[in-house]
Amino acid sequence: MTRKSAYDRALSVEVYDGEVVIRSFDGPMGVSLTPQAAAETAAELAKAAERAAGHQASQTSSVRD
Repeated sequence: MTRKSAYDRALSVEVYDGEVVIRSFDGPMGVSLTPQAAAETAAELAKAAERAAGHQASQTSSVRD
């Protein structure tokens, strides 16, 4: 499988019929979640974003001139 670059923009988040729907801005990808699953996913995304930001910062700080 070919690896593609990570999105650098937030995805669209909307509510349809009581479900939280996350949509891609450039294609047909979409995910529909119950409100509870959406809340849990939001918390997990926030934690993962913090870990990823820390990883990027540690890689950048180790580069020297």
